Amino acid sequence: MNVLLIFPPSPFLEDARSNPPLGILYLAAAVEKYCGGVQVDVLDLGGDDNFLNTVSAKLRTKQYDIVGISVCTVHYQTATSIATLVKCESKALVVTGGPHITALPKSILSDVAVVGEGEETFVHIVKSVEEGIIYEPGTVLRNRNYIVQPDWYPARHLVDMHSYKLNINGIPATPIMTSRGCPSRCCFCMQGIWKKFRMFSPAYVRLELRQIRDMGFEAVLFIDDTFTYDGVRLKEICKSVKHYGFKAWRCWTRVDRVDEDMFPMMKDAGCVHVAFGIESGSQHMLDVMGKGTTVEQNTHAIKLAQKAGLDVRAFFMIGFPGETKESIETTMKYIQDMHLTDVTLFVFSPTVGCDTWMYPEKYGVKNFNRNDFENQWRIGKDAMGSLYLDTEYMTGEELKAIHIDCLKQLGKV
Repeated sequence: MNVLLIFPPSPFLEDARSNPPLGILYLAAAVEKYCGGVQVDVLDLGGDDNFLNTVSAKLRTKQYDIVGISVCTVHYQTATSIATLVKCESKALVVTGGPHITALPKSILSDVAVVGEGEETFVHIVKSVEEGIIYEPGTVLRNRNYIVQPDWYPARHLVDMHSYKLNINGIPATPIMTSRGCPSRCCFCMQGIWKKFRMFSPAYVRLELRQIRDMGFEAVLFIDDTFTYDGVRLKEICKSVKHYGFKAWRCWTRVDRVDEDMFPMMKDAGCVHVAFGIESGSQHMLDVMGKGTTVEQNTHAIKLAQKAGLDVRAFFMIGFPGETKESIETTMKYIQDMHLTDVTLFVFSPTVGCDTWMYPEKYGVKNFNRNDFENQWRIGKDAMGSLYLDTEYMTGEELKAIHIDCLKQLGKV
């Protein structure tokens, strides 16, 4: 039995070949572990301008019984084209899953849509097809459980790991995920549709770090939303990073989950760069976003990291409902005052599945087409090309002009 897992291209990303698709590599690993004798192939189409030809050629290499397609909203257009092509050119069962499908299971025509974390459900599908079970087109399977900690690791052997471009301080690097979900519920983020936040044990992380080191990587990016959530766990992971001799690493976290002891420890273990989702320099905007942090916490965390000798990158967002020209000015002044290593300034767009996408009227978002998936994530370098929406205090055109002016101030354009 043959299974093909496809990661669609995103035509809007600044660099589509930066990271391997960990999501489907977890999926592939679960199938390999629990479906003996099943051959799994992974097709990462990131950066492929002729992706439909690539898929067509792949389908001719062998007879696939199941083709799984991972779908984020940014992939909606290309994933739709791939699903249509697979149905036309093969007899494979087409399965879709991922964040976009979890929010909107029937937005892409497929035989089976998987809602929620996909490993257990996809393994069930593979075993069912082996037993001759036939799924009616449009079937939706919901995974009501959540995986506390996988007993498998991403099947990195199914892709050319060294073909990806991620580097940290000039050292080839690769991502690692040590938790799932997010403990926060910001109004602009879809994390709320996932299940409980859970962290993998230090022992589990240690073994994965060893595997990554054995592949020749000397740098890693921890892609957890809140890497420093648990200080005791963090200490053990730092020990593992040092033990295996990684030369550099980066992480993302929240300002309310750090303390003065963490950053020196991280620095000693090789951390060179920490990133925070600051979002705004205005307390009012942080409150209406549901961020759950304060300007004072933001400042404190940034200064602690800088004091420890770490580079600090921060993500900001303008245009969230309630934003005014004055609050944007407050944010820009805050950016200038913090002397950050790098800044990314996004424009608010209601992500499929988040609270503002589900209830735009509640937030005062005007003239918003919830089903215009193509334009919701048409975001390129420095967030240019974003969906500029009308809100209570400014029009989309005004916001666009302000965004461009802010990027000029930051030296981004």
